[in-house]
Parts: sequence; C-alpha cells; structure tokens
Amino acid sequence: MHTNKRNFVSVFLFLIIYFFSTDTIAAPKYSSFSLDAISGEILHNNRGFQTRYPASLTKVMTLYLIFEELEDGKIQKSDLVTFSRNASSMPASKLGLAPGETITLSNAIKALAIKSANDVATAVAEHLSGTEESFATRMTNKARELGMYQTSFRNASGLHNNYQKTTAFDMAILGLRILKDFPDESRVFSQKEFVFEGKTYRSHNKLLFSYPGTKGMKTGFTNMSGFNLISYVMKENKEIISVVMGGSSSTSRNSNMVKVLNKSIKLAKYEIPFPKSNPFIEQKKINLKYNSVKSEERRQSRFEILSNRVDKILTIFP
Repeated sequence: MHTNKRNFVSVFLFLIIYFFSTDTIAAPKYSSFSLDAISGEILHNNRGFQTRYPASLTKVMTLYLIFEELEDGKIQKSDLVTFSRNASSMPASKLGLAPGETITLSNAIKALAIKSANDVATAVAEHLSGTEESFATRMTNKARELGMYQTSFRNASGLHNNYQKTTAFDMAILGLRILKDFPDESRVFSQKEFVFEGKTYRSHNKLLFSYPGTKGMKTGFTNMSGFNLISYVMKENKEIISVVMGGSSSTSRNSNMVKVLNKSIKLAKYEIPFPKSNPFIEQKKINLKYNSVKSEERRQSRFEILSNRVDKILTIFP
C-alpha cells in the first residue's frame, strides 16, 4: 500500500516537473516587428503576429484616447484628475498620490509617457469613463477601429491580466497611428524627464539617451510579458517604427531593439526630404504628344503629393 502511494507521488511529481519544464522550453523567444513610418512597408518581422502581453505599452492607447478627447474639445490640459482609493492603490510604477489628491491632465500625460505611472493611468481612465473597465472597453473598440485585430484591453495601465493581449504588429500600428493622428501631442514620448512636485522623473526608455535619432516611444514590463519596447527613430532621412516584446532583461531588449533598428534602417528606402525651397509650386505634367497640360491635373504642392501618397498607403490601417 505504501509502495503504491510512493509510486503515485513519484509519478505526480514527474508530471508536474515535466509540464513545467516543457512549458519553459516551449516558451516563445522575443518577438519583433518594424514598419517604415513613411511608406508603411514592413521592414522586419520575427514572430510579429504572435500573441503577447503588452504591459505598459498599453499606456500608448491610453494616451491615444486622451489626445482624441483633447482634439475634440471634451477635455482640457488644465483639467484636474482626482485620485480615487482604487487609483491610489495601484502598484508601482506610480506617482504615489493619495485618495482625493489631484493632478492636472497635462502632468498626467507626462506621467504616463515618461514615468509610466500605473496610478495615473487608472485615475485618468476613471476621470474619462467613470470606471477603468468602461475605459478599457473604449480602448479595445479603438484598437479595432485602428486595425489592431489581435488586441484586447482590460485596464489602462498594462498591469497583468490574462485577457489583455496584443502583438508586436498591432503595437507597431498603434505607434504609427498616434504619430500620424496626433503629431504635436505625441512629442511627449521624446521627453527624457519631467518634474512633478519638485521631483524629477527620468524616462525608462534608455534609447532616448543612447541611440541617435530616437524620438520615443514607450517601454513596458511585467513578469508575464517580459521586457517590451516601441521605438520611433528618425535617421538618414528615414523614419522607423520598431517593436520588441518579451525580452529577458531591459539590457537584452534594448540590444535586440538596436539590432532591429539598424537592420530596418538599411532596408528602408531612401526618402526625398521635404524641399527647402518653396514647395507650393504648380505641378504640371506635360503631354509631349500634344504639348498640353492634362485636364485632370490640378495645382498641388509637393507636400500634398507626399501626404496623399502616405494616406493612400496607410489605408491598410482602417
């Protein structure tokens, strides 16, 4: 009888060790993806469509909805966001405001983009939608509108939730859309630090300090997601959006990102920079056979032509 029990225990322990070990062995390596931010062309894809946990990359969507409401005039940067007990209870990274304390929406935006404050994310979500759950539903709906079909949100911060998932591809779309749709507001991602109540908070994105041409965007980490990063780089007259997810450390993630960026910059087509001379010159196409201007041609600036080309390419992102 005792022998049977020992055999049962041995088999049970073996199965536990086996399943945990195979799960570890089968755990996917990091995924990465790059887009040419000018042409929309895919430059790099390594498991880019594999489902991942976004961690604090989630806050890019939180900021997207904030920028959208600012543009629509529904909120102002001077608005005060009050911290609920729920918001104040969020774990680090956080600003640490107590229930009832307030922060301006302007400082909240900086805290999200630079400090990646989880308590601020929850406070803003409650401020805009009443509850974080309602705000998360809006986030998921917006993801669908942008073409992020493998993304679902359950909170505004990126704190782990088994049902909050995305892909490197979807995060690249989000990075591209927030730059295109809110070019002025998205500059907050390039800030290396901000000051709140006399304390200076430095960006978690070390590539802002070490990789030339980096203009943002956002880091993320949970134990379940690994180390994530979206990067926006302008270099050699090229613009690149790259995403790395699932790094084993911030150092290895940054190293992988540098490799992906270097590769993507080489693959990106050389783009003619915006002309320094007056671009608002009538564009004419001459029909050499009849020596006349085609009737369907109208006056277009060089800027309009480039913009139309980008818009046409980006129609792949609804």
